[in-house]
Amino acid sequence: MNQLRKLLSTINGQSYGAYRKIAGAYQFDDYQLEVVRVQGDPFAGPSLMRLNFSLASFGYSSALYSNKAKIVGLENAIHHLAAEGLKGGARRGSGKSGLIELQRCGQQMFRRSAVEIKGGQLFLTFFVGLPAAGRRVLGKEAIMMFFEDLPSWVSSLRVNQQNTKRIDAFVNTNQRAEKVRDLLREKQWLAFIANGSILARKSGVDDRPMLNAVPFSSPKSMEETIDVDGEKITGMAIPKGITVITGGGFHGKSTLLNALEMGVYNHIPNDGRTLCITDEDAVKVRAEDGRYVDAVDISPFINNLPHRKDTQSFSTENASGSTSQATNIIEAIGCGAKCLLIDEDTSASNFMIRDQQVQQLISTAKEPITAYIERIQELRTKGVSTILVIGGIGDYFGVADHVLMLDEYEVREVTQRAREIAGPREYQQAGVFSMDLKPFNWSLAAKHFGDRSKMSVRGRDELSVNRDAIDLRALEQLVEAEQAMMAGKLIGLQSKKALFGQGSLAEMAERVKEQLKNADFSDLFGIHGGLSYVRKYEWVAILKRWNVSVPTPPKGGKRHGRRY
Repeated sequence: MNQLRKLLSTINGQSYGAYRKIAGAYQFDDYQLEVVRVQGDPFAGPSLMRLNFSLASFGYSSALYSNKAKIVGLENAIHHLAAEGLKGGARRGSGKSGLIELQRCGQQMFRRSAVEIKGGQLFLTFFVGLPAAGRRVLGKEAIMMFFEDLPSWVSSLRVNQQNTKRIDAFVNTNQRAEKVRDLLREKQWLAFIANGSILARKSGVDDRPMLNAVPFSSPKSMEETIDVDGEKITGMAIPKGITVITGGGFHGKSTLLNALEMGVYNHIPNDGRTLCITDEDAVKVRAEDGRYVDAVDISPFINNLPHRKDTQSFSTENASGSTSQATNIIEAIGCGAKCLLIDEDTSASNFMIRDQQVQQLISTAKEPITAYIERIQELRTKGVSTILVIGGIGDYFGVADHVLMLDEYEVREVTQRAREIAGPREYQQAGVFSMDLKPFNWSLAAKHFGDRSKMSVRGRDELSVNRDAIDLRALEQLVEAEQAMMAGKLIGLQSKKALFGQGSLAEMAERVKEQLKNADFSDLFGIHGGLSYVRKYEWVAILKRWNVSVPTPPKGGKRHGRRY
């Protein structure tokens, strides 16, 4: 500690590069600070630092981190405390001098590299703008930051009377959610939503619960009561099979589906969705015009394209709505998806159904698309369920096991009435099809991951690998930009080290899943303050959207190629 103070005094007024001398570890009274990387310029990306302390010495009982579910809950609790206790620091010079920044934490509870618990120690990784005037070191201001601002921030992480109940709530909420997930598997349910849950969000850009929203209430016919450590919880259980969600516009159909797609993650206390739990192998799929596709067998849905375009190993730089949706479904199932979440509003209409009038005019022999409605029951027999929101395709009533209707945000089951309206109809059942994914060309990818490779994200919309831009806008279950960065880091590790072994892409994805659940992020990636847990489905989706085989078009340029 004294060594750091002396160094900062010595380099005061020197050129900014002198800050490199402070790299290293320093022991303070009750925590250790490590200066991992020093920025080269006050206007460059901030310096990377990490502090660690004993959880016991800060008042955390060992019962709070006695298993994996509790550890994740406690990591999230401390992350939120740290984010709230961080006032950003005082500006102490040019650029971002004096500012302390921490990876954001949202409504979802999963692992993030900013906060890790290992062996009873808490490791907090963050970013600091080292103070400067122009390009000269402000040593005195740096001393104030390290010996006043930082200790005050660290003190906000101690257990006290004001935060102890909140910390317990995070830990208990995450553990309870994991136990409900165990019950989903035991009872063969796709999802469970507790009565009283608040599903509506403040806005499309604010994921917090909407004030004065209508609380969720299960229809009696689908109501179940579960026991979690003696707590009786009543709500709606959605069994495996085909469930259709319908209702008038703006009555809550998409709100319910959004809650289900976000239910693959646990949520923080008071989010409103802490007991909205969905099978972690549920994947939202949609049409994605312009998507890059590399060698995917979409023949179960698309065949006999003009010019004899191969659909058993289909590739394009500019997919149409129907071919992109078929690709997204095949890739999800190929990675092990057990439930597909589909919204009619974001689907290709010709992929979802061909009505009887169109079939009379255009013969089956002239139509390359096998509509999803003709495959949905076959997928169910293969163990792939569907939850589908529809507002204008009543034909799906006839194939649904359950039909839920939203009426002013109230849910009613109307299965029998829907079947009577749909009437009997025979659908084509086209036989068994392959769902294997072609192995990725890792040798080609490895050329992009040299020691000087660059990776960046643009919100949740884009991941850039050197000059290649990967479009992520259609990945609706990707909730943080840091998840995209994690996916990129995983691709880089596999490319350079073959960390996840060989075999099919599905097998590799499963090994990625196990690594991220069990390994410490710092052991995999080194000290990094901006990575979040990503599911295997989003990892593969990002990997398969990377057009690594062709150069990136010039800025302002357009992709060319026939649309299929």
